[in-house]
Amino acid sequence: MTEESNQKSTSPSIGFAKPEDQFYLSLIMWERTAPPDKKMAILKGHRQQNTQTARMGFVLQIIAEGNADATFRKLSRFMQRADGESYISQNRSWMKEPYKLAPCWYLEGCMSLHDKQERLRNLTNVGCSEKFISYVQDFVAGKSVSMHGDVDHQNVTKIGNASSPLWTEPAGRGVPDLNAL
Repeated sequence: MTEESNQKSTSPSIGFAKPEDQFYLSLIMWERTAPPDKKMAILKGHRQQNTQTARMGFVLQIIAEGNADATFRKLSRFMQRADGESYISQNRSWMKEPYKLAPCWYLEGCMSLHDKQERLRNLTNVGCSEKFISYVQDFVAGKSVSMHGDVDHQNVTKIGNASSPLWTEPAGRGVPDLNAL
């Protein structure tokens, strides 16, 4: 993230550095439109299950958007395993549960929640704040991130309701109501 991107946003702020505001909104949109944990629905045109691994992959994808190769290359250096492999890698041959992050980049999904949360601490190496990482850890665990007390919830609601839902129900079932949550 550039120095400019670490400045506070002039648009309605949620309480993070400028790009983190957008990341946080993406987490809220997931939370408001996703099926219950371990249930299937359509995410970005693909049938997917709402799991810890899917939530972690989503976070990594939004943080790396626009610069995936460099971001994942950097994170892979900080997520090395004892056997020399990395939890984020272009080599998925050893992975038990590869989760596609981007063309040629994969996340090993076969980790405990504790291990996932430990790996997420490495997001400081790509410019994420400790505060935002704590929200991301809650998100991956399946906890509500919209209930944190230091976020301007009126701005979240106003901005979030103007956005398109991330998840949709399978054909013929409609889109979940954003205001129902």
